[in-house]
Amino acid sequence: MPNKKELYFDGVQEFLKNNQDNLAKAVLKNFEMVLDNRYIQTYVVRTSDELTSFLQQEKLQTVFDENHIYLWDYNSSYNKIDTFIKKTVSLYDANNALVRESIYDVLDIA
Repeated sequence: MPNKKELYFDGVQEFLKNNQDNLAKAVLKNFEMVLDNRYIQTYVVRTSDELTSFLQQEKLQTVFDENHIYLWDYNSSYNKIDTFIKKTVSLYDANNALVRESIYDVLDIA
């Protein structure tokens, strides 16, 4: 009998297969919202100079710099918890005063 992780991945694969057209249409219809909320993320090891330039221009690539803190996490339990949990990142100074706060994974500290 498959374990919970295998059942979950099988279910996701079946859902994606059965709904690929509707999902693609929804992403294209709401593309600006998808980008603004960073709903789709990928890790690309190597790209051409042209693609890298395009990704940077459209703010689709993270360029690490010292003026930002990157706060990515992952869901190691392989469940659907990320759909109803909202993360807020808060940065406090030595006196416990709020300096910056964000609901995004990249915090501007400039």
